[in-house]
Amino acid sequence: MPDPGDKTDKPSGSVRQSSAETTPYHAPSDSGATMDFDLAEATLAALRQRYELLAELGRGGMGVVYKARDSETGDVVAVKVLLPEIAARSDILERFKSELLLARKITHKNICRVHDLNRFGPVAAISMEFIEGESLRALLDRVDGVSLRQGRKILQQVLAEMGMTPEREPQEVANHPLVNESAPDLLMDGTERRRQRPKDAQKQEAHYSGKKKAHTDKNLLLANTHTRKVVYLSPTENGKKHDKKIADENDISYPSNATLGKDTGFQGYEPKGVLTFQPKKSQKARS
Repeated sequence: MPDPGDKTDKPSGSVRQSSAETTPYHAPSDSGATMDFDLAEATLAALRQRYELLAELGRGGMGVVYKARDSETGDVVAVKVLLPEIAARSDILERFKSELLLARKITHKNICRVHDLNRFGPVAAISMEFIEGESLRALLDRVDGVSLRQGRKILQQVLAEMGMTPEREPQEVANHPLVNESAPDLLMDGTERRRQRPKDAQKQEAHYSGKKKAHTDKNLLLANTHTRKVVYLSPTENGKKHDKKIADENDISYPSNATLGKDTGFQGYEPKGVLTFQPKKSQKARS
């Protein structure tokens, strides 16, 4: 898997060979990466049994990522070489294998495909799809940061493309993929967040939450207990409105044989055909 700590930049189309332009790995680099670790030439020689290293894309706490050409297929790929001390640990390699097998089941235009975990003696390398483009780090450096509004827009696009966006229409909850990817065992909760005190006196009263002792906005959440994913997000309500009242007004459509965990804020909320229960809170949660 690509390491979140990897610092990547857009690769150039050529490889420069002078000693001043190579990395401590003795492989060509166009990333300017400066992580302080080295790999022996023997490690790279083993890797070159199959791959022609074209450029270093980035490095992080797990290893280094190269742009490479697969000598078997002729394809240009990204190859992540794990650090020797990591490759020597069987528990970490088993974790990588599990993640690789899971990742190979996912095919999506916006998800980088993972190909193989290869062993070359003591060297372990993960090959994956090479995507030409700009890295997140390069984007942030170029635009000098992303505003909250821009970041939210990007996140919404990513979640939508991955099928991870919570349902917003209560009557469609029963058919939503996030509900039905496991048994329909759900938890309901009302979430509050502080907001600026309204100037209007009526709005002040409507948004004042006695529980939070502050002016708040509130949403109703449904989460899948097996996947821990939020499957429904209600419209935003005034912080003063009671959780049960919000649930009643939303009139959520539940799948068959659903179970629903709810706290005391939803006392009396008993949707038809749903087995409800109240989870026990730990002593820590009560305090």
